[in-house]
Amino acid sequence: MKKLICSLLLLVMSTNVLADCDFSKGITTGPNNTHIFTEECYLKVGQLVQDAKIKDQQIADYSKAIQLKDLALTNADARTALWTKTAEDEQDRMNKLDSEQKHSDWLYFGLGVATTFLAGYAAAKLAGR
Repeated sequence: MKKLICSLLLLVMSTNVLADCDFSKGITTGPNNTHIFTEECYLKVGQLVQDAKIKDQQIADYSKAIQLKDLALTNADARTALWTKTAEDEQDRMNKLDSEQKHSDWLYFGLGVATTFLAGYAAAKLAGR
């Protein structure tokens, strides 16, 4: 019996809360530019005002999230550009080192040939004495 009474009260209260307002009939103009609302319209308008505040907060949160996303993308682009510049600089450095290594190899080869020639010349001078 208690369950039946509780469910009946719950049903009556929920239909009262879910009452819908007909704005064309539920709002009348009063004196001094005021408006008179029926109870259903008063509740509905209050709910609309609360929903508008929640939506405004959600829009502000979404705008902040979009700004943070844009900032993150900008930072990622900057890091990518920095990495690309560093990689290109390192590649140029490696090319320069490779070029200098080739010059050093030719220099060592030339010095080796000159040393061999001079050693032969010195041996010939000593033997010819």
